[in-house]
Amino acid sequence: MRQEFSNLKQDSVLEVFRSAVSGSNLTRAEIAEKCGLSVMTVGKAVDALVALKILKQSMSADPRHGRRSRTVTVSPELWTAIYIIGERGYSFYMIDLSLRTIDVMQYALRGNIFVDDEFNGFVRRAAAFAKERRRIDRCCGTAVLVPAATYQSISAAAGQEIGETNAPPRLLEGDSAFLCRPVWGITRDYHARRAQALAADKNVFCVYINTGDIKAVYNGAGTSGNSQFSNAGLFVGNNSSMSLNDMTMTAGDPELFCETLAEYLCISVLCVPCDLILLSGDKPKHLDAVRDVTCAIFDEYCMKLGVIPPEVRCERIRDGAAAAAAQELRDSWFRDKMLNG
Repeated sequence: MRQEFSNLKQDSVLEVFRSAVSGSNLTRAEIAEKCGLSVMTVGKAVDALVALKILKQSMSADPRHGRRSRTVTVSPELWTAIYIIGERGYSFYMIDLSLRTIDVMQYALRGNIFVDDEFNGFVRRAAAFAKERRRIDRCCGTAVLVPAATYQSISAAAGQEIGETNAPPRLLEGDSAFLCRPVWGITRDYHARRAQALAADKNVFCVYINTGDIKAVYNGAGTSGNSQFSNAGLFVGNNSSMSLNDMTMTAGDPELFCETLAEYLCISVLCVPCDLILLSGDKPKHLDAVRDVTCAIFDEYCMKLGVIPPEVRCERIRDGAAAAAAQELRDSWFRDKMLNG
């Protein structure tokens, strides 16, 4: 480990780091309470993180601390870059170490040029966008998320074949600022990790909505020895890598679609206990409308069957996937570059 962390256990430093970046203006005592370590151990780790400019220290006059106390928050200069490649458009996310979205750039496809030219235009614009907002040399990692159906073709067009770890990533070669080799992944896989994190050790139903056409994929804990998402109860969406049973529902009428979805979810809840239903898509207004109508029908079904309906949340697929990728990049960067660098 680095000299700054001498006499400290690696696991303890990781716990302090994760606890410190999970909030803002935290005292050492609050961090110690969060991670279950002694105040002395936390103090040594925090001092080292401040010295490395990962955390920023200030004096707090917050009445909850009783007196002026030293508090720390994550450095606003450190960030991660997430490129999300969609079928209808691209997005570039800048996310800080606390997983707060700094800014997002949307890129509309022009449709009349080759895919690699589209990539180059997107990356050049994203690089300029990032430079206006943060120091590029403070970027802690880069991830490129793509749809499962086009993962092979898109990654090949960008110069990163699956398993070809030494290939130069042409997607990012236009700007030497992004020196970190990007992590490649499938958008919905990362979003599923986000859903799993939200639900902790509970069961979650992820419903991916694409203009009234959804595909339900049951991926139950214990049903597959190599299940990637062991705590997830049900995933709904095209291109799941762990498909066990598939069902496609198509409804031209939105109300009929919501009624069919509510009926399917009700049957699923009876088969597999569920703690959270996460409705996901790329159109927030569409999601809210689907949630309101579906929940009304779903609650009525549950009431008739004597079942307590679980909580229903909405989230954009891209937002959830970007947050999950940023967390993975952050933890990997700290472990490999800062802790053992």
